[in-house]
Amino acid sequence: MYQLKPKHRAIACRAIWRVREDDLEQATLQIASKRLLLNDVIEAMEGVGFFFSCISGVCSNANRKRDPNSETRNSDTYPCVSFFIVFEPNERCNDETIFAALHNEDVEPEITRINVRNRGKQDLETAAKQLFQTVKDHNNPTMQEMVDVSNTYCYLNVPASSSDTDDEDEQEQHEFHPTHFPTVPCCFLIVNHGGYLQELKSGIQKVQSDSLVVETTLRTEFDTAPSRTPSNQVISTIRKVERVMNLSGHALYRGQIYGRPNNAKFPYASLMDVSSYLNKLLANDAINEQLVNNLKPVDTILSYPACDIIPQIVFDFNLLEVSNSFCFAIFSRAFLPNAIWDCQIGKLSPRVYLPYDCSSSPQPGYFREGIYNSFPDENLHHFPE
Repeated sequence: MYQLKPKHRAIACRAIWRVREDDLEQATLQIASKRLLLNDVIEAMEGVGFFFSCISGVCSNANRKRDPNSETRNSDTYPCVSFFIVFEPNERCNDETIFAALHNEDVEPEITRINVRNRGKQDLETAAKQLFQTVKDHNNPTMQEMVDVSNTYCYLNVPASSSDTDDEDEQEQHEFHPTHFPTVPCCFLIVNHGGYLQELKSGIQKVQSDSLVVETTLRTEFDTAPSRTPSNQVISTIRKVERVMNLSGHALYRGQIYGRPNNAKFPYASLMDVSSYLNKLLANDAINEQLVNNLKPVDTILSYPACDIIPQIVFDFNLLEVSNSFCFAIFSRAFLPNAIWDCQIGKLSPRVYLPYDCSSSPQPGYFREGIYNSFPDENLHHFPE
């Protein structure tokens, strides 16, 4: 698919959660979140060009199968994430630093190399065999089910902020609030294409045509940002801004920062533009040093109306929240309970909050005013006659 350049090196490894049986279910449920955390670690390393990560499983010691009278399970399958990483070696990015970074991010898994049988005489042949071992479970139905279950679990089980330190809260939120959960076991991330983007895209198209199930992410959109700041520093800063937003209950929408009004449960309303928000964050000691060094490119990216590096909140313009957490559906002219699930708060919002007693009959004129005042885009001002 892609011929390794002379300056590049490829390594393959696995992070395996060989945990006790009591903890195995939890490790499996959290594997989607764990994978993204380790992806972020690799992505942030200066020198990484691109990498594959694939959720997989490793069987426990087969010797346990020899006892037919054992009442315990013959074997367990431990969840793991396999990586195939192509990078340009330097002091901060080499075999040792990559393994150390993965281990330091999560000390629970065992980080091991992927060894291939009959190692090829050429680096390209060896790399091809390692890549095959990395992505071998790309279309495994059992692994796909693991991904689906873990994605759902991680979305629905966001822990409430504890009374511990802010750093601990921030880590918990980061663990369960990734930007995007891949929907298939295998994903391919281009961190720095080094001028070979078209070659990489062509290679991916070829392996996909050969039935490889893979989700591709390009992390180089902001190479064109008017700044000499290394892209990985910009990414890191944006991730910190995103964590602050999650902890504060804020959301991004078309270059504006939104928050929940007082007494509202579901709807978000505009607070300020991105530039003002970032400047206010400069007063936060936990983020200001990194933010001030990357302020311009971060502002440029997040202010773009179609920005997707932080998922934008989605508005259901047919719904208006009223009192007691009911919503008024505009086109059916009816009050609805539970129109939005709790797990969707911050991701999906009615268009506006209007204090109104849902036990009384709807007054179209009152709701009409709320519709016209909620969004300036006149194309959204629809009300059934």
